[in-house]
Amino acid sequence: GKPTTLRLPILGTTEGFDGAKRAMDLIEDCPVLYPTEEEFGNFEKFVSSIGKRVCEIGLVKIVPPSNWKARQSYGCIESGQLDFPVRTPIEQHWVGQRGVYRQVHIVKPETTFQKFRAQAIANQPTDPPPDADAPDSDRW
Repeated sequence: GKPTTLRLPILGTTEGFDGAKRAMDLIEDCPVLYPTEEEFGNFEKFVSSIGKRVCEIGLVKIVPPSNWKARQSYGCIESGQLDFPVRTPIEQHWVGQRGVYRQVHIVKPETTFQKFRAQAIANQPTDPPPDADAPDSDRW
């Protein structure tokens, strides 16, 4: 059918919560796909084949075959062998309070993967991560 156009609510206004709830009511559940070993073996081809089915939603969960194992080493990244241009890197910022947040993207100058990686590592927060068992109030 024809895609539904959603008018997104303006966060921080009285319509924010009700508008977001109305928008969420129109969104379908996220499709979950279970590719075969053969399909998963050529992941780029698999993603291309599902594009038309999931493009209206813009989100899909892909569950790998049960025998698939994640890569154990990323040596090519750590050694610097893997490098490519990052044409439009973005910096993400979250602003808001009391459950109403907005994400802001700042477009940065073109760089390379290795330069971007080095900058990301250098800008890691120095505060220890919050205790997972601590109450939410301790994290905010």
